[in-house]
Amino acid sequence: FGSPLAPGFFLFKVVVVREGRERLLRLRCAEESLSGLEGAVGHKLRDDPAVRGCSLSLTAHIDDATEPQLLSCDADLASAVAAAKASGRDRLLLRAEFGPLTAARRALFADGAAPEAVRAASLLPFAL
Repeated sequence: FGSPLAPGFFLFKVVVVREGRERLLRLRCAEESLSGLEGAVGHKLRDDPAVRGCSLSLTAHIDDATEPQLLSCDADLASAVAAAKASGRDRLLLRAEFGPLTAARRALFADGAAPEAVRAASLLPFAL
């Protein structure tokens, strides 16, 4: 990541938690597009059969003094990036967790629900 970032982009350090193991991803993504960030995480993990058919939950960790923030919309991501920048950070630490799609979540995909509704349903907290 030696080259400068284009305006509107930010660095994300994503800790992927899966089956009790962690994997670190480093991404450059638009700082106000949660769907773009989710797509980038999905693209990096596209060959991993353990995450197929699973929902993704992203949580931002700005610093040790603040509570982790579940990202459920573009405004949440923009707010987390702004907080990271305000604290002098050049990247945002995220935790990505995967869990099974419930029958209700599968129904949303099958019925052609609006992308925002699908994403909101897929970001509900779950236990691994």
